Amino acid sequence: MRPMTGREPGVVGAAFALDDTWTGLITDGIHVHPGSIRLALKNKGFEKIFLVSDAMATVGSTQKSFELYGERIEEQDGRLVNQEGRLAGSAITLLDGIRYCIQSMSLPPEQVLAMVTRVPASYMQLEQQHGQLRDGAIADICYLDDDYNVQGVWREGEPIFTKQEANR
Repeated sequence: MRPMTGREPGVVGAAFALDDTWTGLITDGIHVHPGSIRLALKNKGFEKIFLVSDAMATVGSTQKSFELYGERIEEQDGRLVNQEGRLAGSAITLLDGIRYCIQSMSLPPEQVLAMVTRVPASYMQLEQQHGQLRDGAIADICYLDDDYNVQGVWREGEPIFTKQEANR
């Protein structure tokens, strides 16, 4: 993606200039500088920004490399790089992105959590069914502890994972 410059706004400048655009941010501390995240939030407001992980094959795995389109991608120092050392993807989960925003950037938890629930549901025009707990909505729930670790998951109101059961 070409950067925003004085002579050409690029994709970032267009996203900032157009009020009706939505923006996805990879909050791994590598793809987007914290200052740029703050600038995006100040410009767009958290209601138009959703978090994405850009997670690739190494996430949640002991595997530290894989092949993509005939090119070797390797995890190095928390980032995925190609053979030339260029950034090729992210090695974080969405929970890691949430933690980064709340714990490293001190962003308000309620805003960060909205950017992974209500905001993307609204972007996809699914806010009547997803992204919030209310009558008539689908009860897809991820229960997190104070350190933003998953303690339980419910899909359509039915438990599919609880940490207590996993530890038995």
